[in-house]
Amino acid sequence: MQHRYLLTSSSADAYQRIIDFCNINNVEILSWLSDNAASAQAALTHAPHINHISTLRGLLGNIHIDANAFNENNQLKKLLIADMDATIIRGESLDELAALCGKGEQVAAITAKTMAGDIDFQTGLNMRLSQLAGQDETILEKVRQHTVITEGAACLIATMRAHNTPCYLVSGGFTFLTSHIASTLGFTGHFANQLGIENGQLTGSAIPPIIDKHSKEKILLQKCEELGITAANTVCVGDGANDAAMLHKAGLGVCFEGKPILKKATDIHLDYTDLTGLLYLQGLSYDRFITSL
Repeated sequence: MQHRYLLTSSSADAYQRIIDFCNINNVEILSWLSDNAASAQAALTHAPHINHISTLRGLLGNIHIDANAFNENNQLKKLLIADMDATIIRGESLDELAALCGKGEQVAAITAKTMAGDIDFQTGLNMRLSQLAGQDETILEKVRQHTVITEGAACLIATMRAHNTPCYLVSGGFTFLTSHIASTLGFTGHFANQLGIENGQLTGSAIPPIIDKHSKEKILLQKCEELGITAANTVCVGDGANDAAMLHKAGLGVCFEGKPILKKATDIHLDYTDLTGLLYLQGLSYDRFITSL
């Protein structure tokens, strides 16, 4: 069936919002993938009079419902690769580290330009790290303690792993945090940069090689080769400019609360749905979710 669309939302009244929107706009609800206990509501719909996802999103306006095309590609994938900062966790970990060092405003400004694609990733990374030279490494534990995991992340990883799908955290951030997040959520493994530390202090630099957008794409293809699958059998999620290459390669490349430059470059957007939206996008219904660890 053509013109099928998945409507999802984590708004408190998402169920009724979706129903009201469909009634007003002559959109047929084919089935609900969610139920009342779900953290996000999801309805599979049919709208033969809507020929493009941009038209549907235009009708939705600002009522906090995500819309994405749904077709034969929306199946359970065999590999998940996720960005960490502002995706699996809330905020940018390097900004948090800088704030604890009293350098928050300076570093956050550079981060914003880097994630928007206005500054090359490695240049932006070097600029930010230089602000942190001389800080005591014990501050890294404070960052771990302050980190907030994004809603739906635990369910996403637990469900994917329960369905025998390997999950990797691939970040332009740092191993001191990716190791913690990967262990907490049950990722299969993680890839990130390593902070330079000498005599118990941050050196203000990272130890090469650097994980950047090219590295993320390379790791995706490497894992596909190891598993004997194609990139079409993968789902990737991220929010910034340095995630674009891996999202383009993936069968399902999901822009999660993405920066404008990434939203323009991708088709699948989640702005109002927590990370369980990735499960609905793979055609899974809520009764197949693993909701407790």
